[in-house]
Amino acid sequence: MKNSTRFMVSMVACWLSVNAYAEMSFAKIKEAYTNSYRYEKTQNYNDAINALMPVYTQYPTTYTVNLRLGYLALLHNKYANAKTYYEAASKALPLAFSPKLGLMATAIAQSNWDTAEQYGYQVLKADPNNYSANLKMAYVLTQRKKYDNAQALIEKVLAMYPEDIGALAQYAALFAVQGQFDKATEHYSSVLILDPENVSANYYFSAPAAKK
Repeated sequence: MKNSTRFMVSMVACWLSVNAYAEMSFAKIKEAYTNSYRYEKTQNYNDAINALMPVYTQYPTTYTVNLRLGYLALLHNKYANAKTYYEAASKALPLAFSPKLGLMATAIAQSNWDTAEQYGYQVLKADPNNYSANLKMAYVLTQRKKYDNAQALIEKVLAMYPEDIGALAQYAALFAVQGQFDKATEHYSSVLILDPENVSANYYFSAPAAKK
């Protein structure tokens, strides 16, 4: 089955699961999401999650509410809950990348490098140039001291987005962790040109190692 056809089937299945027992009004759903975003802005993740519970209770298998609850649970350091919600979102739309990236981020937060790498490869197999997957995978490989592989992934991203501050900072950090401070200084300097307030670059230059 072609990807486009599979996507449409997944979307139809997702909407059918909503419409099969749709009782919550659009206004109530919108209000729940609005409140959730409002709480998130103040880093009140517990209330941001609770605001969405009426929607989740009504539609427990749908993509969007599970994806957002997974994200909020991850921010709230509730990793088991994040994993459950992200898995439900992935089940609702199996071709979607966001739940897999969420599962990868959850594994990273727990320093579960094997699991994180598995999810990363799942995304990169389907989309080799995926920005988030490449940088997340590079971080995982750096933690596993697979520096050459990590460097190749970051350089692939920088070839497409040479001005990207996140990728440049990660590139600099990769050299710093290997003790290659000349290269780290060069690339962190580039970061500061583009973003003078960059936290990671300024922290690096405040450290004694950067002055060697």
